[in-house]
Amino acid sequence: MCSEYDFDHAVGYIVQVREKRDAYGSEQYLVRHPNGELHTHENQSFWLLNEEHQGQALALFAQKPTEEGSDTVYTVAEGFPESGYIIPFKKGAPESENQHLTMAITITENK
Repeated sequence: MCSEYDFDHAVGYIVQVREKRDAYGSEQYLVRHPNGELHTHENQSFWLLNEEHQGQALALFAQKPTEEGSDTVYTVAEGFPESGYIIPFKKGAPESENQHLTMAITITENK
């Protein structure tokens, strides 16, 4: 039941952080993927790459971080535009309704 590895959606760089926008009150990240697509990511961990691996990974991207710019306006959540890297939460800002929770429970018995 293993799904096929999807490189274009497994690697990316963060273009914007929207504070307290996900369903659990944590950050919502706008991530640029190698194929140029932007996707929002929530309730997820990220790995930092060292400089050597950053260069190798970025060589595979259609759009580079240097092409983003701090004044670029990104729109998500049905047309809610924001510019800047870290966007503080504002009352009335759209929040994600996705509440996916995956949990594994292991029961052990001590004898």
